[in-house]
Amino acid sequence: MQMTLQRPLNRARHLLATAREAIRPVCRSRTRSCLILLTVAIASVTNPLSSQGADWQTLFDGKTLRGWKITDFAGGGEVNVQNGQLLLHAGVMLTGVCWTNDIPQTDYEVSLEAMKVEGSDFFCGLTFPVEDAFCSFIVGGWGGGVVGLSSIDGMDASENETTKFLHFDSGHWYHLRLRVTKKKIEAWIDDEKLVDQSIVGRRISLRPGDIEMSKPFGLATWQTTGALRDIKIRRLAGGHAESSDTSPAPLKALFLTGGGYHDYQKLAPHLTSNLSRLVNAQFTTAFDLSALTNAGFADAYDVVVYDVCFDNAPDAILESALQAARKGKPAVMIHCAVHAFRQSKKVHEWETFCGMKSKVHDPYGPFTIMKLDRDDPITKAFPDPWKTPGDELYQTISIDPQSHQLLKAKSPHDGREHIVCWR
Repeated sequence: MQMTLQRPLNRARHLLATAREAIRPVCRSRTRSCLILLTVAIASVTNPLSSQGADWQTLFDGKTLRGWKITDFAGGGEVNVQNGQLLLHAGVMLTGVCWTNDIPQTDYEVSLEAMKVEGSDFFCGLTFPVEDAFCSFIVGGWGGGVVGLSSIDGMDASENETTKFLHFDSGHWYHLRLRVTKKKIEAWIDDEKLVDQSIVGRRISLRPGDIEMSKPFGLATWQTTGALRDIKIRRLAGGHAESSDTSPAPLKALFLTGGGYHDYQKLAPHLTSNLSRLVNAQFTTAFDLSALTNAGFADAYDVVVYDVCFDNAPDAILESALQAARKGKPAVMIHCAVHAFRQSKKVHEWETFCGMKSKVHDPYGPFTIMKLDRDDPITKAFPDPWKTPGDELYQTISIDPQSHQLLKAKSPHDGREHIVCWR
């Protein structure tokens, strides 16, 4: 799954803040685009907020387990205190501790430092109360990179709108902060805000299973040894807890889909519904290109998404798409759209619009994606390397020389390397 962007999505402040400046075109006098993996573009980075409230209460003295009990997880690993650290050693599945004293149910903030010692799954699973319910903040789950809340409306940290993908180094301390109010749950890692979840009208719960034993307030790891220290909590002042928060208006996206080779009638609703959980957007879906008969088809939208696989289209249709992009309307190309319109007279202009020339792809299967620029805002949070569970690797014939290449993948089929992310 791939995408192109003509200019930064100015209204996607909430979920595209990092990518926004990075994808600004270098040359605005011609149709130009950048191609980035969709999972990167929806990464959410916002500025940390200052907090106010009561004094911090220390929950871990660095010497003993006073105030804590070892959670009776089946096959749990050893728990001990060493060098000022609370060590949760890898077990068969979960290892953890629970707080045995009173804890606030809302309007509070938690702060701690966590480190992955060894292992490949979450090194900190913080379970906490949310009024009459409970939730977990997962750091490094599902193979080591998932961050999010479990669960929102029955969907866990790997599949709801709080899902983020980060890389965590072993032996590195990360500062975690969690805030719970009556209206939302917020969380930061190293002062980078990663969770900003409204809970009004949402069902908050724990992922079914042994994690229920972490209630009301507990810490756990999964098949991983984690170290914790400087664990503390404080109540929030009433004025701060009830302060209003204005969320950005949703991005208005026109989702154009259809063509051969895929069942777009089934795929499009699945894709847009899942994207809506990850990005603050409202989708209008059309299963053909008839809207493009109107030269101003994109005026009412913030972005146009092309998830199409048509072999041909009238010149006027493609010219409407190209003109919208030339005027600065962001465009997103998904999958086969990069191969589309190969029988059209304007196919070369379409390829320039995409920023890449590609005619074929590898057989479906897993492949590994590697970073070419670790510090770029688009890819800095992308796991390196990352192996797809399965996809069609598009073969790069040529790429715009003005494009800055960010990610590549080596074909398991013939060993050739192809660029899969650029701006």
